[in-house]
Amino acid sequence: VLQAAGRLLFQMNGSYSSCSATAVADGSTTNGRSIIVTAAHCVFNDSTKEFASYFMFIPNQDDGGFDSSDLNCNNDKFGCWTPSFAVVDNEWASKSWSSNIPADYAFLVVNDVNNHRGPSDVSDVLDEAVPALDVSFAVPTYGTLAHGLGYSGNRDPDFRYCAQDLDYYPNRGGYILNGCGLTGGSSGGPYVCIIVLNPCLFLFAHFST
Repeated sequence: VLQAAGRLLFQMNGSYSSCSATAVADGSTTNGRSIIVTAAHCVFNDSTKEFASYFMFIPNQDDGGFDSSDLNCNNDKFGCWTPSFAVVDNEWASKSWSSNIPADYAFLVVNDVNNHRGPSDVSDVLDEAVPALDVSFAVPTYGTLAHGLGYSGNRDPDFRYCAQDLDYYPNRGGYILNGCGLTGGSSGGPYVCIIVLNPCLFLFAHFST
């Protein structure tokens, strides 16, 4: 999970910001692309109806070093990838907060050529360079123990987590880990319902405090 998840840097409304994201398995490492999953509110502004820009994904940023978030891909274990385009659900794009919370997910597509910067001994193919996680679209059960993980902005570059039972998000739909304590920047990080070495069952959900 540590190697597949990472920090997502981007520009929205003229300002730079950060979220968390995860490389996920798409069934092949030779199809010319890799897929990253994050939160829709990290990708598309539902107020201005505009996509963010200048995305940069840094998997495993918490690699034991002391470097904070920056644009230098050579000081990160795997380097950085720049997505080619993003996709959000129309339910997110056409509605406004908080009626669109159940659709707060997004996919970033990374072409396998000319989108990697950093160490030369790392594959340019994202889902070959890192152990991309399997993603489950099954509906989880309330009360299931889940691990919420992400890169809180106020603890840069630490990769943090909490473990609690999935709870209902009152009046908004979806799921929440009440009192988790992760702060801004952790949005878009994974909810992992079962952690084992291989495979890892991965559930994505909107994630913030």
